[in-house]
Amino acid sequence: MAKLDELWQDALHMALELLEKRGEFAPVCMVEMADGTVQPLIVAGDATDTNELIGWYVEELQARAQNGELAASALAVDVRVKHPETGAATDAIITMLRSAGHATDITTPYMLETSGFLRRKRTITLGTQVEATPTNNEVFG
Repeated sequence: MAKLDELWQDALHMALELLEKRGEFAPVCMVEMADGTVQPLIVAGDATDTNELIGWYVEELQARAQNGELAASALAVDVRVKHPETGAATDAIITMLRSAGHATDITTPYMLETSGFLRRKRTITLGTQVEATPTNNEVFG
């Protein structure tokens, strides 16, 4: 059985580390290989557009799934979403969890506060309204 909880936590942790360090992050991906090992997936290229990067990740994940190398994946993306209660725009991390027979997007809202002038310090507060939404499985079909 796929290690979806572990993948989600690892991808979210990686995204939060980058947010704290840089104040933003490009999409990051954790994968479970067919042999059960969990590791980050790095897609090489010079794209800076988030949608293009997501496309590259999905293509790579699809190829690995078709070859039988991939058991599951968690692709984390920095987005703006509407707050479920207030309707106001808020920052969030959407983690796209995929495995054979499973496709869920988990939305984790966050607030990033920056303090300091010469030495920037970033503090991240995760929201309590985490949502899991079933979706199409573009990786495993």
